[in-house]
Amino acid sequence: PRTQVEQPHWTQVEWAADLAVQGALTVQRPANWNQSGLPAWSPQAMFPRVGLTTGGRVPAAVLLGVLSQESNLAQASWHVLEGETGNPLVGNYYGINYSDGSTANDWTINWANADCGYGVAQVTDGMRKAGSEKPGETARPASQQRAIAVDYATSIAAGLRILEQKWNQTQAAGIRVNNADPAKIENWFAAVWAYNSGLNPQAITGNTTGCTPGPTCTDDRGNWGLGWGNNPANPDYPYNRRPFLNGVNGEGSPADAAVPQRWPYPEKVMGWVAYPIVKYDFRTPDVYTAGYRQAWWTDNLYRTSGIKPPLSTFCSSAAATNNHCTLDSVGRGSCGYADYHCWWHWPVAPKPGCQTTDTQGNVAYTCGYDAFRYSPGAAEPPDGTHWPPSCTAAGLPAGALVVDDQPDSVPPVRSGCGTPTTNNGSFAFSFASSGGLYPSKTDLHQVGGGLDAHFWFAHTYTSSHDSTYHSRITGTWTLDRYYANIWVRVLVHLPGHGAHTQQAAYKVDTGTGGVRTRHVNTKSRYINGNDRGDRWVSLGVFNFTGTPKVSLSNITRDGVGTQDIAWDAVAFQKLDAKPRDFVVALGDSYSSGEGASDDYVTDYYRETDADGTDSVFRNGCHRSKYAWIRKTYLADNTGTTIGGRADALDNTLDFQFPACSGAETENVLPVTGPTNAWGEYGRSPDSAWEVPQLDAGYLDENTTLVTISIGGNDALFGPVVARCVQADPAVDCQNLKLYDSDTDVIGVSIPARIRAGVAISIGTVLDQIRAKAPNAKVVLMGYPRLIDNPDCLTGSNVPGLTVNVSSGEATWLNSTADLVATTMQGVAAAHGVTFADPRNDFAGAGVCALYGEAIHGIVVGPTPGEIPQAPWPFERWGPSAQSFHPKKNGTTLYAQSLTRALRAIGQ
Repeated sequence: PRTQVEQPHWTQVEWAADLAVQGALTVQRPANWNQSGLPAWSPQAMFPRVGLTTGGRVPAAVLLGVLSQESNLAQASWHVLEGETGNPLVGNYYGINYSDGSTANDWTINWANADCGYGVAQVTDGMRKAGSEKPGETARPASQQRAIAVDYATSIAAGLRILEQKWNQTQAAGIRVNNADPAKIENWFAAVWAYNSGLNPQAITGNTTGCTPGPTCTDDRGNWGLGWGNNPANPDYPYNRRPFLNGVNGEGSPADAAVPQRWPYPEKVMGWVAYPIVKYDFRTPDVYTAGYRQAWWTDNLYRTSGIKPPLSTFCSSAAATNNHCTLDSVGRGSCGYADYHCWWHWPVAPKPGCQTTDTQGNVAYTCGYDAFRYSPGAAEPPDGTHWPPSCTAAGLPAGALVVDDQPDSVPPVRSGCGTPTTNNGSFAFSFASSGGLYPSKTDLHQVGGGLDAHFWFAHTYTSSHDSTYHSRITGTWTLDRYYANIWVRVLVHLPGHGAHTQQAAYKVDTGTGGVRTRHVNTKSRYINGNDRGDRWVSLGVFNFTGTPKVSLSNITRDGVGTQDIAWDAVAFQKLDAKPRDFVVALGDSYSSGEGASDDYVTDYYRETDADGTDSVFRNGCHRSKYAWIRKTYLADNTGTTIGGRADALDNTLDFQFPACSGAETENVLPVTGPTNAWGEYGRSPDSAWEVPQLDAGYLDENTTLVTISIGGNDALFGPVVARCVQADPAVDCQNLKLYDSDTDVIGVSIPARIRAGVAISIGTVLDQIRAKAPNAKVVLMGYPRLIDNPDCLTGSNVPGLTVNVSSGEATWLNSTADLVATTMQGVAAAHGVTFADPRNDFAGAGVCALYGEAIHGIVVGPTPGEIPQAPWPFERWGPSAQSFHPKKNGTTLYAQSLTRALRAIGQ
């Protein structure tokens, strides 16, 4: 936490590279810059240029090509956006073998194989701790190591110095390319090759003396030079490959970067020089820019096919240049040594003299030229800050005690926050272990966001994954005081990014009251430049007798290694007394508030309206701020709604709202068998990936009121309405089959389904609610009649859809609503709960009502949570899910119905 690294913007990297090659990277880093703990330094005072023995300088484009290949221009972990801070970028800190195709080895730590390449230039030499260097390596002074790790400009200065040394080394060894002019791009092919893999023999290829490779420092057969691994003739690379990033016709193809293993390292660098890495800011996703200025050629042909040397360039069996490499008839190369010591140490000229002459004697220059943007004295560009941190405890009630993930003694590396929020406790991790090592640590990351500019995150996995690979990480926040029979509200701080899982299981240790588990949807999404998405979420109110603790692990039911889970901060609000009201709102789209939205960006809670239908982990629960439960007044406070009281963290109320659009009864019921993240159980409906509502943990002996609407989706509400609005105008939908495989028509099958299966399913849900909340009053909310007059629907202009709703169909739909209501009323009575009937409240306010329509007809356009596009692809997605759901004025009518029912039971 004390050594977090700021991620530079790509313009900063270009600036540092441009100035470095000109010897002008003299920016001053003050003492303790970015909490580095270092005395003041300057990158090129610490790492001055070596200078080229041939004269001239390194082209900035070549250096930037190397940086692109080494790190994608990143100094910090790739999890970190520009302007944020995070772990330093290290090649392979844990020495994990990712290339053998074994998933098991992705969790196997091997310190002996650790790659200590640091930062944007991936400086490796000298970066091991003193006393643990590899043969022939000398550790750099600790201050240099640290500066390389924390500062992109210093990493670039050190990387440039290495590149210069490789040029001088290859020139001295006679490995010169074309006319050896350092100003020409292609002439750096051998030096770039050496930057990546060095000259042989090395310690790993049999050099036990530490001698400098050359005529007197060879293997046992006299071989020395550039290694076979990066030789263009190596058959590991397709012999018929085009130049890297070149595209089919030389127009550039960034897609090549997705399969870099098809090209040797120097060819990739040359590709990055010719076609700079493409960058974009997610806040402006349609704006793509080059990461730096590209080199230029006098003819595009020399940039395209001419940037890659022929395969025969470094493959020869001639006596004077015999590296025991041969090419077959189609150009595939092979090495004649079983140990692949086909090393190259001769001059080559794929573009002789970097020029050519035509038949008229005209000279054409074939090699590339440098281009750079910044001259000496140019100011360091801004960092392009993403996700500013939360620097205060805004949103918390007065007196709440915060326990952060870092103690106050660790100042945030990221600037922007002054005095940190007072930390009233401690935070600690525990890690799954195996053989004395901790594999789960390999997936722990840090980001300079969230509260006080620091949070941790990992990816989620299932318990079975943890059993096999030891991937569990558990973080625990502990308050610094003891409570004796005190009621306390517990809140968790969720950063606006780095938290994706919809199944974060917070465990609240209340002391003598045991451990209570509350599942939270931590998903958030970017909305605009003024909305970070950081938020405090209440886990509820608990009675503590003991030292309060909250723990969270990365083990979830849906964990597949792609969803993030974050550890930031927890707050404890001490209450004077037990709240009077503990309210939990369960159910389907009519409970969640589907349709009660004029603006999906602001009206739906963003974590319940995320990712779109193309994402496996989308969330379309669509919990609306205007849902009827939030508009309802309880008897103890007729001046403020439940929603208003909840938003204000009213000390007399604990409100929880897990209702989800699309829910059937099975999505409410707790899991009783094995869970399967991809199966039908263990999660919410297809619209979301939250746990089943009764597994969320919000019902207990303290719950005073539970509301729920459920059964409509079990009765196939959506498919039936869709069938009716699209039915053949000559035949009413109730006289048609819903599905071709059905035995009966809709008018027979749906009523039978409601009277039998749906009634039983609703009863099962009510029994489970009673079992989990034995002291609560339960209200089962019914559904309204849908249609006042079908005339406004029939023939309506809906793209891609012919709408036909007859008066007979409207009458049947409304009569079916009556059947659902009477069935639900009977189930409620049989199970000892209250039934709230909204039909009279909606009288004269259904679809097509002349005045005060309170239920949507067919809504065209993207359902919130789906991917907005223009024009909206109606034929692909169909009508919005808001169709035939209450509008905002409809949820007001619903609230009237609920209030009337609550007054009848004294609530």
